[in-house]
Amino acid sequence: MSAETKIFDLINQANPDMFYEATPENILLGLPEVFAGTDGRNTRLPVAGIENHGYRGTSQVFYERIDLNTLFEGVEPVFRGLDFTDLHTLLTKINTRYGMWLEIDDINNVVFPVFTQLEEHYEFEMVVKDQRLGWVGAVTIELIHGNPSLDSAVHIRLLALLNHPHDMKIIGTRKSGLMSTYNFDFTAYKDQLLIDPKYGRWADFGIVQGIGAKAGLVAWPNSTVVDLPTSAVPEANPKFQRVMVQSYSVNGVLGPIYFHYDLDW
Repeated sequence: MSAETKIFDLINQANPDMFYEATPENILLGLPEVFAGTDGRNTRLPVAGIENHGYRGTSQVFYERIDLNTLFEGVEPVFRGLDFTDLHTLLTKINTRYGMWLEIDDINNVVFPVFTQLEEHYEFEMVVKDQRLGWVGAVTIELIHGNPSLDSAVHIRLLALLNHPHDMKIIGTRKSGLMSTYNFDFTAYKDQLLIDPKYGRWADFGIVQGIGAKAGLVAWPNSTVVDLPTSAVPEANPKFQRVMVQSYSVNGVLGPIYFHYDLDW
């Protein structure tokens, strides 16, 4: 999102009763000016209506541009890489890491030196150009040539134990409902996987058994089923949006059985 878009959003949020929503089609934004006002505003911005497009005349608004000096106070940004030739090529990574929306036109470019060895360091200033709508100030950034060593990245070496969700003595010769259905996509059959609203069980278990057979499930009984977002079921597959869970199962399948599906397909 550009600074211009954000400014129009601020104008509309502060003035919900405007005759027409403020947009680039009906209002021109001038050049921002430093403003030593109150309530944290540090910028005055002249605005002008576009004749015959909704508004006429001029006005001004006051807001706060983001100051890089303040934003990065106590922070020393460090980036690593092999392919960055100048600040413009690094900007996307800076924005991604810090959740910013700087554009190439907002900053003075810095051409990086040609690195000849790994771990070479280069320190530079990222400086905002004058009269940019969203930003002011500067921040010092350090660039290190080369990828980080794995040893410096893996701080915790004692990992959690791998485990299987079932006791092999209990599962015996049966199928694991959880393991059999974990990656199976039931989206194409979601309109047939109906739950009886009165009893909370499968409405037409014969159809469900046929669908379950596609995932290798055979000989299991009908029982209570709940339909939930996968985020609410710890063992559900998060790549799907929702899951129907039949917790109780005996005979040929050990529950729970998960019928994962997506809402849109």
